[in-house]
Amino acid sequence: MRPSTILALALPAALARDQKCDFRPVNGGNPPGQNLERWTITGKDIGEEVAGDAFCNGIKDNLKCWIGEWDCKSDGNRGLKLTFLTTDWCSGNQINEAWWFATKNGFGPIFCEGRNA
Repeated sequence: MRPSTILALALPAALARDQKCDFRPVNGGNPPGQNLERWTITGKDIGEEVAGDAFCNGIKDNLKCWIGEWDCKSDGNRGLKLTFLTTDWCSGNQINEAWWFATKNGFGPIFCEGRNA
């Protein structure tokens, strides 16, 4: 196998950091913008800065959506556990962008899919 082929196959694996993003509806049946969704983001190998204000607030400050019940903390093993509420007007792409602006994908990208993603 050629070195360039090996590098091309290994690079995506090296960039993957096991970030996960899920959402679930909290309520429904209301007019648009009045339905809530709970987002959960987990990540591995993010480091000690997870619990720091700069990391958590960086994501929050860059998320251009209404946010409720924000809880950002370390999972106790150098990982991240972040949960928060948004309205159904907040898309997965907006969360992806907030992650990128806060981290520059230094911990790997995140792929949030949800309503309007």
